[in-house]
Order: sequence, then structure tokens, then C-alpha cells
Amino acid sequence: MEQLKEIKQPLGLYDVFGYILPGFLLFSLIIIDNDVNPIIQRIFENDENLLIMNDLFSVKLYNYFFQNDGFGSGLIPLILLLIFSYVLGHMISAFSSFMSKQFLIRYLKQPSDNLLHHLSILSSDKGFFYRNFKRIYYCVLDIRLFGKIIKMNYKKPLPDEIQYLIKNKIDTIYNKKISHTSYYWLIYSYLSVNYSHITRRLQHFVNLSGYSRNTAGTFFLFVIFKLIYIFFLSQKKFSLSDLIVLVYLSCALIMTWSYLRLQKRQAYDMFYIFLSVDINKKLESNSNNSEKQED
Repeated sequence: MEQLKEIKQPLGLYDVFGYILPGFLLFSLIIIDNDVNPIIQRIFENDENLLIMNDLFSVKLYNYFFQNDGFGSGLIPLILLLIFSYVLGHMISAFSSFMSKQFLIRYLKQPSDNLLHHLSILSSDKGFFYRNFKRIYYCVLDIRLFGKIIKMNYKKPLPDEIQYLIKNKIDTIYNKKISHTSYYWLIYSYLSVNYSHITRRLQHFVNLSGYSRNTAGTFFLFVIFKLIYIFFLSQKKFSLSDLIVLVYLSCALIMTWSYLRLQKRQAYDMFYIFLSVDINKKLESNSNNSEKQED
């Protein structure tokens, strides 16, 4: 019971990193794109009346935070923005989670599946999207050069002896053979219940990877909206300033790779920590505690 009391609700940093910041970023991208794009266009047109610094400080985002509403510098609007950012962040999280599951994880697999490659048995059920769009997976994503670039070190497994050490230790703890698909959550739960101080380190990577995934989703979502606006809704012709969408796409790809790297790092860290803890001491400690309670 004492161990369970140490487990806290996963609220706090993830609400900031996983929801508020990505939601705030989407609002910022919309405002910046609306106000900065005309400035970029005027730069391309060599507008003699353009005063870059003056025009930049006139954008809505700057005025939003430094306007005087009678309660300080934009305090009330800022509170409302944080609330909207939090709600929007949940939507972005759902979108990025869906995209990650359907396109990243199906192609690159979960970090735990890659690290425990020799213990893995690939499921025959690939899911609706994989079955119906597998030609896209293999024709676009699996181009040799591009495929090697995006896989990089992500699919590199743990050494065989480490994989079997993990398997043997789990079999010892639970006294039965367990499918590798349950290893990740069983190990995470075991460390959370018995070594709560270690869980804080693992949760740190969860927070960072969630932030990276949702930030990548924010950029992808904005790129999709931007392209729809440019090609279907805008009355204007495509301009050079619209090429900034390539910058947003690059940011999305960078944050996607950061998400994958942090996901693998968290799983990698957790497996080695699991091997490092002494289960005999823990079992002996639990046994002594139970004897004291009986006395």
C-alpha cells in the first residue's frame, strides 16, 4: 500500500508540454502567418515603404500580449488563450496520435518491438489503413534511400543476450511465460509500483516525446490547412511568400524524428533499468513487510 501511495496522477508537466504548448503554437502559427506573410511578400516585391522592424512589432501576436486591458499586460486574454490552447491541444494530441499510429508505427513499429526484435512475432492483422494503402507504404515510404534515412538507428535491436535476459527476468517475476507484446507495460508497471523514484525519469521522456509528437502534429495540421487554403479557398495566385509552408513542413519532420528518438530512448532506458534492479532484494523486502503486518 505504501508503494501504491507514491504513484501520483500523471497530471502536471504533460498538460503543459503535451497540450498547452502545441495548442498555443497553432494559434501562434495562424496569427504569424496572417501577419508576417504580407511582410515577406513586400520584401520579395522590394517595397520601398517597408520598415521591417516597425511592421513586425505591429503584428497581432505582439499587440495581443502587450495591450493594456486594465488588469495588466493582456492578463485576461492570456488566461483565455491558455484555456483555448489546452482544449485545442487535446484535439491536436488526438490527431497526432492517430497519424502516428496509422503511418509511423505501422511502418517503423513500436520501439519495444524493434528493441526486442528476436522475441517479436509480427501480427497478421495490419489494420484497415495498412491493408488499403499498403501500396503507398511500399512505393513511397519504402524507397531504398528514403527508407534507410527515416529508419536510421530507430529499428536497431538490443543485443540478443540482453533480449533473453529481459525475457528470463520477466518469466522469473511473474512465474510464467508471457508474450513479448506485454513486456513494455509490464515492465513500466513493475518499476512504477516498486521503484517510483525511477518512474520520474521514465516519465520525463514520456513528457518530452509527447511534446515532440504533438508539436509535429501541430505543424502537419497547419500545413494541411495552409495547402487547402492556398489551392482551394484563396482567391489570390500562389506567391513566393506561400513557400514558407516548406519551412513548417521541415519543422514537422524534425519534430517527428525527435519524437521517434525520444520514444526509443525511453524504452531503451527502461529495459536497462529493469535489468539493473535486484528483484531478489525487492522480493525479500516485500516478504519481510508482509510478515511484520501479520505480527
